[in-house]
Amino acid sequence: MTEEEKAIESAKKYACKGCIKKCEQLDLLCGGARYYMNAFMDGYDQAKADCLIERREEENKHLRSIVDMAEEPRKAITLEGANLTSSNVKVGDRFYIEELTVKATGSFEEINLENVPVIAVDVRKDGVLFNFENILFRHCIDEDYVKSGDFEETELGGYLKNAFRNALVKAIGVDVKDCSLLTKEQVFEDLEYFKSRKNRIKVLNDDSDIWWWWLKSPYASNSTAFCYVFSDGYSYYYDASLSTGGVAPAFLITRD
Repeated sequence: MTEEEKAIESAKKYACKGCIKKCEQLDLLCGGARYYMNAFMDGYDQAKADCLIERREEENKHLRSIVDMAEEPRKAITLEGANLTSSNVKVGDRFYIEELTVKATGSFEEINLENVPVIAVDVRKDGVLFNFENILFRHCIDEDYVKSGDFEETELGGYLKNAFRNALVKAIGVDVKDCSLLTKEQVFEDLEYFKSRKNRIKVLNDDSDIWWWWLKSPYASNSTAFCYVFSDGYSYYYDASLSTGGVAPAFLITRD
C-alpha cells in the first residue's frame, strides 16, 4: 500500500460519522480527508496530520452549530431603549437582522439577505459592538491601495461607512456608529469573545464553506498587505488588492 493509499485509509475515520445528515448539507463529508491529505504533500508527517485534524474538527463543530442555528428562536435586532442594557445583552448573544438590502454601487454587487445573524462581541457602558457572524460577501480592500493609507479611505472602507451603513440603519431602525471591519488587536488581543478560536472561524453567507475574512489592520506601515483571519482561525496577511477576501463588518450601537 502506497503512502497516499495509507493516508486515504487513515482519513476515512475522520469523516463525520454521527452528523452525516448535517454534514451533507455543508458538503463536509470529505473535509477530514482533505485535511489529512494535506499532511502528505511533502511526505508522511503524523504530527502535522494530527494538528490538521484537530483544527478541522474545531471547524466542523462550528459549521454544525451554524446548521443548529436554524432551529433556535430568532431574536430580531431591535435594540432600542431598555433593550440595549447590560442585563439584556451579553457578549456572545446572537441577534438577527430580518432583512438586509444594499443596492449595487461601483464594484460592489447588490446584497439581499434575510435573517442575517450578528453577534454582540463587546458590551460597553456606551453601547454594544456587533459583528456579522457570517461572511456577507467577498471583495478586495482596494485595487489601488497606497502604502500607509488609512483603511477608512480605501474602496472597501468607504463602502462600509457610507452605502452599507446607510442600508444597515434602514434595516434595523437604529443609528449605527463605526461601521467598518474589526482590527487585528480586537480579534486577537482585546475582545474576550474571540479568545475561543471557533468564534474566529466564519462561513460564507450561504453556509457553503469556511472562508477567510479581512481585518482593517495593515500588515506593516510600508506594506500594501492587510491582516486577515484564515479559515483555521489564525492570523495571516494578503495584498489589499486580492478580490476573494471575505467581508464580515462590525458596527456599534450606542446607548442614548
